[in-house]
Amino acid sequence: MEVCEIFSSIQGEGIMIGVPMTFVRLQRCNLKCTWCDTKYAWEEGIQLTVGEVLKEVKAHPNKWVCITGGEPFLQYTTLADLLIALQKDGYYTTIETNGTILPPTSLSDFLSISPKLSNSGMVARADIVQKLLEHHHTQLKFVIENLSDVMEALRFCGNFADLARHTPIVFQPQGLKEATLEGYIAQMKALWGFIQGVKTLYNNWDLRVLPQLHRLLFGPGVRKI
Repeated sequence: MEVCEIFSSIQGEGIMIGVPMTFVRLQRCNLKCTWCDTKYAWEEGIQLTVGEVLKEVKAHPNKWVCITGGEPFLQYTTLADLLIALQKDGYYTTIETNGTILPPTSLSDFLSISPKLSNSGMVARADIVQKLLEHHHTQLKFVIENLSDVMEALRFCGNFADLARHTPIVFQPQGLKEATLEGYIAQMKALWGFIQGVKTLYNNWDLRVLPQLHRLLFGPGVRKI
């Protein structure tokens, strides 16, 4: 496997926010988002066997393991072997994906899908996201740079509205342009106020606004905690 880093921290994003996890960050991504905060994973990494990754994971106390990137599904064959080995040893697994690659089987306990809006400079794939939602315990997570991004995200989810109604949809401020904690919180408040104003148009959709908790606790740019 091409592995960028393995470290212990807390889940800082989405509906599992605050859960202690061991993160296995894989190298390489098929996208190049303009605001990506892990660009080092595009190229930094070393080759490890599944056994070597498993040994490193066991050095940490967490029962949840998050496979992130980069884009994990670029390495699906060895990723599947790792997931099987982790679950055999009693770990729970979650994968973070950009929703542009459809794996042949569903092996993780949870899937966090983060489709890319136009603010990323990339293009989301509604057809693939729909298929991922059909076969996994999932969440949808959108990075919001301005309030028009919310409506773009909701229009995107309208392509698979029946599934979207049963999926937590998380909106997360992009945040990289805000140098202060006060500015980041102001982004959160504006985003939440906007969601409150439009959610009546999306009756029974599970719309949530959440921060990057690790950013609030440890500051931007921190990698290994």
